[in-house]
Amino acid sequence: MKKQIMKKQIIILAALLLISVIMVSVYFFQLNNKSNDVSVKVSSTSTPAPVEADPIPVVEADPTPVVEADSSKRITLQGQDGVNAMKVLKNIATVETIGKGPTAGVASINGVIADTTVEHWVWSVNGVLGEGGAGEYITKSSDTIVWALVPLE
Repeated sequence: MKKQIMKKQIIILAALLLISVIMVSVYFFQLNNKSNDVSVKVSSTSTPAPVEADPIPVVEADPTPVVEADSSKRITLQGQDGVNAMKVLKNIATVETIGKGPTAGVASINGVIADTTVEHWVWSVNGVLGEGGAGEYITKSSDTIVWALVPLE
């Protein structure tokens, strides 16, 4: 009787050991495949390609007309049917954002950086201050979008 119990225990331990070895092998195989998927080419004469960190999809559209740019701290744009307010801005200006996705804020427009201790970039549509992220608001061609660098209140 004791021999049968010992034999069953040895079989169970061997099965567990085999399962563990298989799981570890699968893990390392997947880890190895992930590292092999990345290929890097290094050349002393090549320049690195720019990386687009903006998750907002590119929309093919005519360049957005600038209605007015009365200073480097204010820009007025015409909306585009079906294009979010952030993309309308990015179609005509160099924009650095704070955060990612549709709720990202604006850190700078055309190199004019907000000193976040005293000012920030805000946006409005048709005279109404924007709520939430500019990437969430889908514009219409009849919209007038204003971006302004304003003091904190």
